[in-house]
Amino acid sequence: MNHNSYPLDYESENDSQPNDSYTEWQEAMKDVEFQGGKASVSTVGQEVAGTPAGPEIHEKPVSKMEKLLGKIQGVKDFIKTKFGIQSSEKLVKMTDHALVYVAKETITAADKDGIRTEAEAAEIEEAVSSVVVQGAMEEAGMEQSAGENPILELNQSDAQPDLMTSIETLHEEGVMLPNGESVAGLATRIIERDKKWDLTKVSGQLGSNEGGWYEKPNGERFYVKFYENPSQGQAEFVANAVYAKLGIKAVRSEIIQLDGREAIASPAVPEATPASGEAQGGSEDVQKGFVADAFLANWDVVGLVYDNIVQGKDGFYRIDNGGSLIFRAQGGDKAYSPDSIPELQSMRVSGRPTGEVFAGITEDEIGKQARELVSKLSPEDIRAIVDESGLEGEDRDRILTGLLGRREYLAKTYGESEKPSNPESRERRPRRSISETIRMLSGQEMERTGETVVRPRTEIVCDHDHIEGQKIDVINKRDRGTMEFRFKLRAPTEVMAALTTKPEGEGEDAQAEITTPSGAVLRRGKITYEGASSDSSYELCDASVFEKGGVKVFIADPSSRNGEKWDITIPYNSGRLVRTAMGLVKVEVPSGTDPEATEQILGEILEKDLGIPDALGEVPEEAEREYKMARYKWQHMITGDLTPEQMEQAEKLHREEVFPGYTTLVERGKHGEYLERYGEDIRAIHHLWTGSAKSIYRILTQGLMCTTERYSRGVMKSGMSSTIDMDTGGADSVFTRITNEAERGKMNGAVVVFKPEVFDRTDWYSYNYDTYGSTDDEYFVDRLSPDTIFDTITNPNSYYSSCNEQMFRTGIGAGFVESIEVGSDSRDGIIAELRSMGLEEINGKPIEEVVILRKTPPSEATPDSTVNWDVSNQSPEESPQEAQPETTPEMLSSEPWPDWPDDWGNWDESFSTPTPEPTPTPTPPPESPSESVDGWM
Repeated sequence: MNHNSYPLDYESENDSQPNDSYTEWQEAMKDVEFQGGKASVSTVGQEVAGTPAGPEIHEKPVSKMEKLLGKIQGVKDFIKTKFGIQSSEKLVKMTDHALVYVAKETITAADKDGIRTEAEAAEIEEAVSSVVVQGAMEEAGMEQSAGENPILELNQSDAQPDLMTSIETLHEEGVMLPNGESVAGLATRIIERDKKWDLTKVSGQLGSNEGGWYEKPNGERFYVKFYENPSQGQAEFVANAVYAKLGIKAVRSEIIQLDGREAIASPAVPEATPASGEAQGGSEDVQKGFVADAFLANWDVVGLVYDNIVQGKDGFYRIDNGGSLIFRAQGGDKAYSPDSIPELQSMRVSGRPTGEVFAGITEDEIGKQARELVSKLSPEDIRAIVDESGLEGEDRDRILTGLLGRREYLAKTYGESEKPSNPESRERRPRRSISETIRMLSGQEMERTGETVVRPRTEIVCDHDHIEGQKIDVINKRDRGTMEFRFKLRAPTEVMAALTTKPEGEGEDAQAEITTPSGAVLRRGKITYEGASSDSSYELCDASVFEKGGVKVFIADPSSRNGEKWDITIPYNSGRLVRTAMGLVKVEVPSGTDPEATEQILGEILEKDLGIPDALGEVPEEAEREYKMARYKWQHMITGDLTPEQMEQAEKLHREEVFPGYTTLVERGKHGEYLERYGEDIRAIHHLWTGSAKSIYRILTQGLMCTTERYSRGVMKSGMSSTIDMDTGGADSVFTRITNEAERGKMNGAVVVFKPEVFDRTDWYSYNYDTYGSTDDEYFVDRLSPDTIFDTITNPNSYYSSCNEQMFRTGIGAGFVESIEVGSDSRDGIIAELRSMGLEEINGKPIEEVVILRKTPPSEATPDSTVNWDVSNQSPEESPQEAQPETTPEMLSSEPWPDWPDDWGNWDESFSTPTPEPTPTPTPPPESPSESVDGWM
């Protein structure tokens, strides 16, 4: 889901047919569900019954009247429910004094805006007063013909002084309610409460329950839901209050009266971004709440597509807990036993979203959480929370009994609470097994966004120091009948290097077979990217290939393509190698292979044939620490040893998902230092040359993908310089520029502006000129640290190139899009087109707040005249290469193993000690564009 929108309330645990429901839901939503944006059926010209349109609520008299009627009725309902008032004539009389006062005070204040005429105001006032009078009379059982009717008398007191006198009378009489509160105090509190919830609707509903985003006059935003059964909203209030009492991050919520109806309002999570299942599985915030989730029977806590938990600036938040306690997410009833907590087991069943997220939690951890819950949540706390919710009748009894009984069950089963353990000695959470990862990915369908089909992907964090980034990418290529494992080696292992030498005693012309240590025969083949929904393909380079147990292994040869040495002069590639292929290994496992068998054979291949011991094992803590230190040095271009302060900062790095299925180490909050030091308007941007709505749609739904990510996942669409980028090494990353607001105002087309949080990542490198993202040693020594590139851009005494270049590995998720800046001549058309494609909101904001006008300086610059050197004669919609017949390994006859280059690679942080930064030169190399034509790099 988008990061500030509330999720679709689909059930993740179903007593009848969960698998069928899951499949049916995916089929129904496959064309409209995506990362980053919110697709919906167009409701232009329609209005939800009983819900006034937000933007018009202050403009049309009827809408204002409806709002006032709702407010007054809400006051009555609140008083009746809260204090048990039924037909006490005196209390009704005093209550309606307050009601009429609230009504007329509100009307008087509203009329000061000058929108309505006096006649219109009088009409509204009369209608409001009539409703109040009628309601009060019904409450008191009075007839209009009654001789002495204090309510009618009150209504005839139109003058403001008379109304104020009535309020003063309440104070003097000191009328008390059953709970000891005075009616006057209640009236004052109700007035203040109404002021607090002065909300204007700004968007339609996002999930299956009626509701939408509302704003206060100060801009504070809330998502408000109207449940068909008010008890479900009250139950959600209870769940959120329990989470808060236990110290577990969840949205705050309040029961409010809005437009005459009871609703539940929850504030937006600040700076929230979507969180994948993997990210949730690795989050302590999420994991430490498992027992609370089970205690509350919050079956849908993570969401069917992992969209009920988001990542805010200070951690992970549970944002939609309406499927807790006795209710299913869509409102149906469910069992809530007070005698046991079956969810402690059922929510860990493999194949369910909760089962994937909580797969690694141990019994010891469950016991610890259970004891903490019993310690922090007393029976008195439970009763107070339920009372505050307003629950009544059977629903109240079931929920209260269930909560008290379940707490007792935890106390008996897991014992008393224990002293907090030393956080320094806490064991790391076990990683999901390889077989579980395969099983999870096998169950995912192809992602569809409009005409684009994208293969699902994830990653396995593993290894010590052989595999780049300590992770293996896993891609479900069901369309090609395989599950693909893809990674890059930092350097050839001894086992691999030894295979380049022919067996002793063989002549120069001998054609003896070369085999791996396990006896697999090497052949020549090639590494080819293939489309998911077409026959399009792209040949990257030649490769050495061997097969073992039906599993094919491809080891890239970056020095050869089409059976010939790759010796073509490429800009920013002095080594004349296909640098994107350097260290690349691809393993193809037939679809349907048993996950455990896949894990076993993959481990054998990596260890025996490639010489990587324990490659699939978890990263040891010491190795993880070393990796953080090396990454910190690489990112900030530090030579020599780290200082104690720098080591402390490096220790704080942690792995986060920054693009769907891709994680990297993040220095959380670092962007704040950059903005404070170099300017609040500094942003990474991606320039869309044509600025078409189709281009914008792709980025808003799928994020910005690098070339190799697109091709690997079956999206065979070229960018501005995809072919050259493959050779320079830039194809593994996405291109951005760093600009300030003034520079962005000079650009044409559309400019995608990313949130500054993207600078927290530690997997990006930068140049002050365009190099096609080169990783070649000759140019890589000229890369700049973050501080240097920011200083170069903002320092008036430094040479600044508008073609500065930042390369972010793999992609930038759609949740990091801050805005799309466009010209006044295209904005309305772009918004209309995006709406026609189903986009109403982006990352929780109405589309009008995301697609905005660029701030053009007084003297606007001339349009950018750069050209597309790579695909100048090719439409961006065309495939990068026509489909070719598949070539088997036996059809190629070159040497079976690549001649490993000396400069194996230098992207990863621990390839080598960084060279000291050079001083930016005032005369940069010739510039070449890295903007994209249609959103594809």
